[in-house]
Amino acid sequence: QDGSSLSDVEAFFGSAVGQNILSLEVEARRAMLDEATKDAAELTAQRMVEDQDPRMDLLQRFAEVNDLLEMNVAGALTSNLAFYKGLAAEGAFGGELTEDQMLSEVWNQEPQVRADSEKWLNSFMALAYQPLSDDEVRAYIASSETAAGQRLNTVIFAAFDETFRQVSYDLGRAAARQMRGNDI
Repeated sequence: QDGSSLSDVEAFFGSAVGQNILSLEVEARRAMLDEATKDAAELTAQRMVEDQDPRMDLLQRFAEVNDLLEMNVAGALTSNLAFYKGLAAEGAFGGELTEDQMLSEVWNQEPQVRADSEKWLNSFMALAYQPLSDDEVRAYIASSETAAGQRLNTVIFAAFDETFRQVSYDLGRAAARQMRGNDI
């Protein structure tokens, strides 16, 4: 324990820097829905990595502190499994695909999911945090490194994972019903 509390994290995100960070993250998520913006952010991040830009090192430190790559990969794989389970629940596989087979299929996707997640994460961070100074990014890292910051990060990912797991399951069920309807 480092003595940090939720009020410390609230104070950080309630500060001008914290509020700016939250706004930048939301804006970047929205902007990345546009294909041209996403492509530009990917190119920027790729160049930063290739040029060994110290800023990318700082952003990757932020990602490491928050375990962003692993949490995103785990969340994506869990969602993919939920999708398969939704398909199976509606009989898309004719009862022929076991849970072990679904797990194997999802696990086989891990290298591509990891590569896609890393590309997206670097692109997102390059876009979202570009307006921040290095000191502001370091302050964000410092807040994230506290026990309270780590707890907040864990809770946020758990909430996202639960939401995406249910949405993916429901999409799998809907897809199976659609496939069945097309067979008639």
